[in-house]
Parts: sequence; C-alpha cells; structure tokens
Amino acid sequence: MMKTKIELYFMSLGLLFGFLLIKAIKIPICFDDDAKFIGCYNLIKMNIPTLVCFFCLIAEYFCVKRFLHSLGGSKDLPCTIKKIKNGNFEYLTFLTTYIIPLVCFDLGKPNECILLVVLLILLGVIFIRTNLYYTNPALCILGFNLYEADIEYKSKILSNLKILSKIKLKENDKFKKFDLEFNEVIYCKELNAHE
Repeated sequence: MMKTKIELYFMSLGLLFGFLLIKAIKIPICFDDDAKFIGCYNLIKMNIPTLVCFFCLIAEYFCVKRFLHSLGGSKDLPCTIKKIKNGNFEYLTFLTTYIIPLVCFDLGKPNECILLVVLLILLGVIFIRTNLYYTNPALCILGFNLYEADIEYKSKILSNLKILSKIKLKENDKFKKFDLEFNEVIYCKELNAHE
C-alpha cells in the first residue's frame, strides 16, 4: 500500500511538473540573417530543469496506468450507502494550497531547485502519513468523484469513509467496493442495480 500512496502523491504533482515545464523551457529563437543553431548540447544544458519535469511527467503517466490497472482487482461484498456528501472541493483545495504556490520557484537558480525538492519531499511525507492521497487533482482529471460517506458493510456501519468513484453516488445505492486503504478509503467499482 505504501508504494501506491507514493505513486498517488507523485501523480498529484503532474500538474506542477506540467506548469514548471512550460515556465522553465528555454528555446532561443532568432530571425537575424546570420542566426545559427546553438547546438543540441547547449540546448540541453540550458533546459535541464525542463527535461527533469518532462521525465517526471513520463513517470507520472506510468503511475497513472499502474493505478488504473490496480483498480481492476477483485471486488468485495456489496455495501450500501447510508449517508453521503460530495467531497470534490478537496481536489481544488489541494491544487490551490500545494501546487499553484510551488510554480513560483525559479528553476534557473540552483538553491531554489534544491528548496523545491526539499518541499516536495516534505509534502510527500505529510501527504502519505495523513492519508491525503485521495485529494489528488490527477484523480479529478481522470474522472473520479470524491465522496465522504457512511456505509453499511457486513451488517456494520463504517463511518466517514472516503469513496473514489467514476459513478455518481447517492444515498441507498448498493455497490461493490475495493479497499484502497482498509476502512478509510475505498473505490466504488460498480453499482448493484439488481439488489
């Protein structure tokens, strides 16, 4: 589970890497008659932060593929929603609190790059230890809704669960679940319309 949490945290940084890539890219353009190509080595040298962000985006793509594949695992017994509220606002909270301010770092300065890496590691530790990985804005982009709910499962009521679902949920819906974090965060795989 720890590996999945780390991957989900890394996925949450995808927007940051995309923004930083756009901000940091340096492509010298000159339309003078005597203009020459500066060479691949110089172009790569001046775009090292851009390349790091690009490779991080590629790694994030594989994390997304792995996460979506993991959701295809076995389904659990059906459960029933007793009380539910929409939690999609948490995606925006994460984005505005953690991602947008980090875009302001100047990747052209080594000390700011080091500070950014230290902050990302610190945020990652907090993100994982507090189980906030479900507030990942990448999940919103992938079409997941976030809910907070009380459910009935095996004749017991489980309270304040976080539910990730591509399906719109409401009270009294019955669904098959898949545990992402035992009795804290679950994934709604499918509704049981026939029950």
